[in-house]
Amino acid sequence: MKSKRTAIRLRVLADLQRVMDEGKKRMMIPIDVETEDPEKFFALEYLAEKKYVYFKQASSEHYVAKITPTGKAFLDEFPAFAPTPVAIAK
Repeated sequence: MKSKRTAIRLRVLADLQRVMDEGKKRMMIPIDVETEDPEKFFALEYLAEKKYVYFKQASSEHYVAKITPTGKAFLDEFPAFAPTPVAIAK
């Protein structure tokens, strides 16, 4: 692994993929992520610049984020970070 930041970025991508796998279109992220978890915020900004995620402020209280097809392809290169499959109720 290249760095701690790379691991954080991959975890963010995996979290966003898990949200998609659960049938949700996007993840709502509290605006205080900037101060409460700055590394996650920096990761989201970086991933958005690389077009791996869509990330924007949706309101004065939340950001929205979702993984893009490019982000999914990138995440697929790191099987150790693949999201745990979601069980579908029958």
